Amino acid sequence: MGSEPRRMNAGRKRYFPSNWYVFPTALFLLLAIFIGSNLQFHEEKTLGEDFTVKTLSGSTFSIVENRGKVILVNFMETSCSYCRAQVVELKKIWDKYGDKIVLVSISGSPFVDTEETLRYFAETNGANWTWARDVVGAASKYRVTGFPTTFIIDQRGYVKYKLVGVAYAQNIESYLDEILGNG
Repeated sequence: MGSEPRRMNAGRKRYFPSNWYVFPTALFLLLAIFIGSNLQFHEEKTLGEDFTVKTLSGSTFSIVENRGKVILVNFMETSCSYCRAQVVELKKIWDKYGDKIVLVSISGSPFVDTEETLRYFAETNGANWTWARDVVGAASKYRVTGFPTTFIIDQRGYVKYKLVGVAYAQNIESYLDEILGNG
């Protein structure tokens, strides 16, 4: 006769609200953001290990040769989409600080990134700073575990910052201003 639809869960106790996953998800995201922000902008205070790489222009680059200058060393590879985004940010830095810093981008995949590939990548991105391939293991000396990774080395040769992932120009500028005494 007047049969009413019966709810499947009628009479059962609920131990979790229907949106029980919201809190753990939010907690996970906050934790990921916190950890990620600590990894991206980690202040270092160790003497940068020296290495010498042959640049695409045929000269050499080394940390010791550039002591007395602020150095940005960017480890990257051309097939990395985050590295392409990093080049855009580094171009902003180069345009603003090019006369005050030394900037070198080093391919951490020298067998994938040939000289021709790296040269083409730099030219098509309008990146006219120093470029090199890491055939000497510089990335290993600096414990690079992923690309892009950028190091900011002060005038005395100390690694001041290790920036893992895409480091935005605004953040790099604040670090450079601090080191250069502009802040």
